[in-house]
Amino acid sequence: MCIKASKAVGLEFSGVDLIREKMGKTYVTEVNGNPGTGIIDITKKNHFADLIKFIETKSKKKENIPAPVPLPDADKDDKQHQENEEEASLKRYKELSVKQEKSRLDYNESALLSFFKKKFGNI
Repeated sequence: MCIKASKAVGLEFSGVDLIREKMGKTYVTEVNGNPGTGIIDITKKNHFADLIKFIETKSKKKENIPAPVPLPDADKDDKQHQENEEEASLKRYKELSVKQEKSRLDYNESALLSFFKKKFGNI
């Protein structure tokens, strides 16, 4: 039950709190991604030693994976992408400014125009 609960929330290691009703049925009440140490006092077993072994095993499996090699033009492409986004934002800013002079902006357009004014100043 605890393993299923942990996997259900995408955790490989967790602390799972359980509660048992009078009729004997058990329920998961909480899954903790950063469990406390109270379980050591109850079970007299240091589960964190298991966690360390688990992490060591996982990291050994990953030691043989080569590090990703950045593409030669990756920085250039990122810079070009940022410049394109900046140009598109300025264009949209101008469009909204013109629209505001001619008619009323809706809530989203007004918020976006305020953002652009803070980012670019008045144009």
